[in-house]
Amino acid sequence: MTSGGRATILLVEDECALRVLAAKVLSDHGYTVLTASNGAEALQIADAPSVPEIDLLLTDVIMPIMGGKEVADRLTANRPSLKALFTSGYAYDAIAS
Repeated sequence: MTSGGRATILLVEDECALRVLAAKVLSDHGYTVLTASNGAEALQIADAPSVPEIDLLLTDVIMPIMGGKEVADRLTANRPSLKALFTSGYAYDAIAS
């Protein structure tokens, strides 16, 4: 195992198997991982008083109800230093618009 980070990552992924796998890999490398299955849940987690400062938003781009771009826009409105990393299983053409 390689050494990892000490950051807190908010992982937003609607596909359960991917969310579980990504959370395990990140936590195995030393990260604190908060998981959400959709954008609304991510916003609730981020606004909870007991949640540590979130260093990175790792989010799927295309999700039902609220996509990753909207989640990022809403979270960075109050946290301008929050970094966001977008992922997708779709081809570039499907997410470019």
